[in-house]
Amino acid sequence: MDPIEDTTDSLDLAIPLPPHVREKVHAPWKNNLIVKVVGKLFGYEALLLCLTGIWRPKGTISMIDLGYKFFLVIFTQLTDHLMALERGPWFVGEHYLSVRKWEPKFQAAKATVTSLATWIRLPELPIEFFHPETLRSIGNRIGRFIRIDAITNTIARGRFARLCVQLDMDKPLWHHITIGSFTQPIQYEKSA
Repeated sequence: MDPIEDTTDSLDLAIPLPPHVREKVHAPWKNNLIVKVVGKLFGYEALLLCLTGIWRPKGTISMIDLGYKFFLVIFTQLTDHLMALERGPWFVGEHYLSVRKWEPKFQAAKATVTSLATWIRLPELPIEFFHPETLRSIGNRIGRFIRIDAITNTIARGRFARLCVQLDMDKPLWHHITIGSFTQPIQYEKSA
């Protein structure tokens, strides 16, 4: 009897995933989030307790440790998933919580946090620029505007305006912004 000859050119084994199979394997994970606390190591139990306290879900949440400080958060209610995804930024203590939708083929060892939500201050911003539309425009030029600090919104203090913006980590930080003909310094609050 002749030995079986391997006629393939590749040493890789391949398992095809047709669209209907791919949909089946992705379906249970679509309404979950991948999170990472930036700048601090949290254990499974401690982080689950913190997230439950921060998000106060109507249903229950559980987690899977994905390694490299990334966790998959599993929601029993879609409304809790949407709230956690859309109402940020979230902080665990003083540390930013990176939140992203679950994505197929996520590998924690290769994953990076590409954006960061942070508070910025605009010291001595002229009072006429405390208008919400102007502040929103400023925030969107620096990064992606998220929200205005409550004290800034009521103009209770005029020493500085405070905005939360999502920064792209691959782009340089701006230290000044020009509003009309006025040059305004930008200060970034330390979050870690």
